[in-house]
Amino acid sequence: MHEGRRKRLRYRFREFGIDNFAEHEALELMLYYVIPRADTNPLAHTLIDEFGSFSDVLDADFKDLLKVKGVGENVALFLKLFPQVFNYYSKNKNKQNTVLLNSTMAGEYAVSFIGERIYEVFVIICLDAQRKVLSAKIIDEGTVSETFVHPRKVAEYVLRENAHSVIIAHNHPSGTLHPSEDDLVLTKKLCSMFEYMGIPVIDHIIVANGKFASMADRGLLP
Repeated sequence: MHEGRRKRLRYRFREFGIDNFAEHEALELMLYYVIPRADTNPLAHTLIDEFGSFSDVLDADFKDLLKVKGVGENVALFLKLFPQVFNYYSKNKNKQNTVLLNSTMAGEYAVSFIGERIYEVFVIICLDAQRKVLSAKIIDEGTVSETFVHPRKVAEYVLRENAHSVIIAHNHPSGTLHPSEDDLVLTKKLCSMFEYMGIPVIDHIIVANGKFASMADRGLLP
């Protein structure tokens, strides 16, 4: 019986895409590829009932996923793979021929690159003379409250990429777009280092809850 349902869901996806799927149907379809024979419909409903929504299932902690009956390590790893693959795809697509001419473009790029991480990350975006993105990289990762940034690691990366200018970005998992005192101190320190290197800092972008704030627009760059 469920084999016929699998064929119908696959046909709908192939012909019409996934936009009109209910949340449990989208999850059910995904689970086909890690649970090849059993009926995945009950597990899809269970996961959404447990975590609240399709996106919440994919954002759930690995250990919490394993607590759900019917979810083994393979299923949990498979579910955790999807948001990271999407972020990887977005970063790779956005990197190609992307030019960041103003703070809005820089902020949108930073939001896409950082995604919805629940811990703090520090990113350097390297630009050429026309402000085309050469590369972007997470230099350091921290807890939800702090990131430890090593200036030497930042300098080595920027020099290796032969950057003409850089944009700094980091996220605030707490949700605030206001720079902390530590943010201001770090920005001043890095701007001074880059000035010595002859590489201007165009902006420092703060990302939170899918939004961004530009420290350059606020007049907070040294």
